[in-house]
Amino acid sequence: GGNAVSVIEKNPYILIDDLPEVGFKTADKIGKTIGILYDDSSRVYAGVIHTLKMALQSGHVYLPYEILVNEAANVLQIDSKKVESALDEMDILCKIIIRIDDNNNKIVYLNYMFYSEEFIAKKLIEIGSYNYNIDEKNLNLCIEQFSKFSGYELDENQIAAVRQAGENGLTIITGGPGTGKTSIIRALVHFFTSCKKKCLLAAPTGRAAKRMTESCGVQAKTIHRMLEFSGDESDDDSKLIFKRDEENPLDADAVIIDEISMVDTHLMYHLLKAMPHQVQLILVG
Repeated sequence: GGNAVSVIEKNPYILIDDLPEVGFKTADKIGKTIGILYDDSSRVYAGVIHTLKMALQSGHVYLPYEILVNEAANVLQIDSKKVESALDEMDILCKIIIRIDDNNNKIVYLNYMFYSEEFIAKKLIEIGSYNYNIDEKNLNLCIEQFSKFSGYELDENQIAAVRQAGENGLTIITGGPGTGKTSIIRALVHFFTSCKKKCLLAAPTGRAAKRMTESCGVQAKTIHRMLEFSGDESDDDSKLIFKRDEENPLDADAVIIDEISMVDTHLMYHLLKAMPHQVQLILVG
């Protein structure tokens, strides 16, 4: 609004949060031009967040405290003691989360990544706590029918996987290419359908979803499409917006996700937020 100039002159790094086109380097150029000191708290805070976001792009959900201090000090070109002081302030202000890991080392998270990871753990435990009774006669009949119409005979391990997925709230099916995961998914879809359960199929990418659709004969969607993505195309995972969430969960009794190893922490958080009560979740990859 009308205060834009005075606000930006005081703290140009606020642009990073408000404008997806502006990253730390761009904001820092503005800061240097208008005379923001190298050790100004707004600059140091932004540099720490930038360092954690760069680590996130490399697959690191958090950074060890010492590594973060050294990398942020290098980015900011300031003394590491000033970064340490800023980290203490940021932790108090909940701009970051500092925790102690199992080896008694300090680790530092972006706050939304910490809460995402914590939610994922609790939700998976909750889903995994449910057990379901299956009709053994119906299961055997489904396996028999599947073999006839697919021309593919499931082996003992695959039958055990179908049975366990039918009995458990949470099932993980893992194995390399050509080990029969797709056949298990196809058999599971047939089994859930026979039990009058609504089953949704999804994968992280369009290509994987298309492959799933072709192999199973049932429409599979990308996870974004299944969750009804409604946000902008920003690279900032913290701003992802989906229409499906706790208030508007997926309409499903069972959900099968293929290529699960391609799903990152924040997308997994949104996926689990959209799970209905007592869903059967099968993760394949």
